[in-house]
Amino acid sequence: MESSFAELYPDVAAAGSLAVALGQVAADLGLDLGELQSADPMVLLEWVVVPSAAPDGRPLWIRTAPVERVFNVDGRSVDGRRLRGGTPDLDEVARAASAWRNGASLAEIQLVAAFVNGA
Repeated sequence: MESSFAELYPDVAAAGSLAVALGQVAADLGLDLGELQSADPMVLLEWVVVPSAAPDGRPLWIRTAPVERVFNVDGRSVDGRRLRGGTPDLDEVARAASAWRNGASLAEIQLVAAFVNGA
């Protein structure tokens, strides 16, 4: 039997979107993720984009997995390495997104979010 989105992500469903849920977690942790954007207004619960504060920074994409509770991150760190990984813990995602947003290197991001790997 497949789990529903609300069963896998009750915190996200209760918040109304992944952007709101992630923003709330970040605020609780004292982190600033900037203005979070849902990647597609038709799928508010599944995608969010974290803007970079770095002058030439690229956005960090965060998405939910459909079959199990996993938040997947995808982006490029300031040192040019691909940043990827998945975790069921939204707190870890917020810490990784904050470090990435503030221009941390891949190694620095891995110190606060061990689930992140590089390519």
